[in-house]
Amino acid sequence: MTQKRTSNSLETNFQELSIQVSLSGLSFCILDTLEKRVLFQRHISFAQKLYAEALPEQLLSVLNSEEALSGPFQKVQVIHHNELLAFVPKALFDENSLADYLKFSVKILANDFITYDEIATSDLMTVYVPFTNVNNVIFDHFGEFEYRHSATVLLTALWQQKPTVDAPIMYAFLEKDQFQLIVLHQKKLLLFNTFTYHTKEDFLYYILFTAEQLQLNLSVSPLTIIGDIDENHPLYKIAYTYIHTVTIHKPVFAFADAAETKPEHFIILNSL
Repeated sequence: MTQKRTSNSLETNFQELSIQVSLSGLSFCILDTLEKRVLFQRHISFAQKLYAEALPEQLLSVLNSEEALSGPFQKVQVIHHNELLAFVPKALFDENSLADYLKFSVKILANDFITYDEIATSDLMTVYVPFTNVNNVIFDHFGEFEYRHSATVLLTALWQQKPTVDAPIMYAFLEKDQFQLIVLHQKKLLLFNTFTYHTKEDFLYYILFTAEQLQLNLSVSPLTIIGDIDENHPLYKIAYTYIHTVTIHKPVFAFADAAETKPEHFIILNSL
């Protein structure tokens, strides 16, 4: 979706700013589109999850103190990272029924603003509740900007991967104390869910439970882990004990100076 504001600036630049916002932290990335080079990256983790009402103050504090974020920018985009979403087949989608898609799986309020993204690489729409107070801050600060949900970015990136097997593939996208578990088969989304975990056994339980519910053959269906881990990490080791093929995703980006594979960078880099 796009918010627009008139600007009288004639200055030409080739820098794009991407901001990822969640209750757990903020990420910032500036891309030079002419040289295809990442100029700036910063991730801020909050000590504990915030309420949505506290996000504008945190965001403004960074925008007003970090010189690199002062702009101007050719393009500004915001990635909303939350669990207030649902996926709807395009054939069944009606933009006048957005609340109906969320009401059975997400707690929504009467005054919540609901919007949607089209996932171009699939037959799905992402319906979600963005952080409207964050959008207001960005609009006041930069003018015209675009925004999407992180799930749209993540699924688009995963569907661009060439499958190595003709079987459902599990993806575990690691974050602090939680992970998104995604199961794809060809161009179909079989599952997208977020699980909170505190131990490696928690992590394994959710994967095995999902595999059982979807009747996946773990000798055929692989698990790909996206996160800042290696083969010596406890999560990798315990998964490999029960799943025949476990790999660690190593992304390749079309621009220089991209960060290493880290949860706080993966989505924002794929949004550029």
